[in-house]
Amino acid sequence: MEPTAFPGRVGAVAAALPLLALVFVAGCGGSSPATTSATKAHITTAHTTTAASTTTAAAANPHEFPEFRIAMDEATDYLDPGLSDTTEGWGVMWNVYLPLIGYRHANGAAGATLVPYLAEKMPRVSRDGRTYTITLRPGLKYSDGAPVRASDFRAAIERDFQLDSVGVGFFGDIVGAKAYGETKKGHIEGISVNDTLRRIVIHLVQPEGDFENILATLYAAPVPGKTPLKDESITPIPATG
Repeated sequence: MEPTAFPGRVGAVAAALPLLALVFVAGCGGSSPATTSATKAHITTAHTTTAASTTTAAAANPHEFPEFRIAMDEATDYLDPGLSDTTEGWGVMWNVYLPLIGYRHANGAAGATLVPYLAEKMPRVSRDGRTYTITLRPGLKYSDGAPVRASDFRAAIERDFQLDSVGVGFFGDIVGAKAYGETKKGHIEGISVNDTLRRIVIHLVQPEGDFENILATLYAAPVPGKTPLKDESITPIPATG
């Protein structure tokens, strides 16, 4: 099932934005004694003509470039959705490990719109802003053929705590999350799941205006319930994307 959105918010811990740069490479070399002034003049004229043509083409369409290179200022940290906290890691995984909701695949302002990914529709939020109810789409499967279950979402959040992921700071307002972070036993009280109904209910201690954005992070992407509680970067976790 192809998603209709792309993830956007890369961490309250603020994953660093890639450094974008245009890289111009100028070749240079010495002239041989046989090179004449006429030849040099011809080369200079040809170079000037080409540069002028390129400049004219760029001016005609400022959105097109003869060459555009991107320099990344960091290496990929992890290829595990519970651990990665860099633009490079998320750039690889954003279309692999899908959250319940995410960002629309579109350019410009439209790309900031949240839409359902694994969820049937956007979360139903209670009037007091403290309860979010989400139902998974029917028939969802991981890349290994196993079904996606509502309990896998809870398992993913609890795994973040087990791994001491930097992402756990996002989930501190879920009822019982802080206590679970201290004991790492049982389950997070504020996440109720029903695998038969494909339903997830999340209870917050207090309203959190950006909680839907938090649900759109990779830290909240469901993973199989029995996923090992260790870095799985080199043994990829079955994915939904």
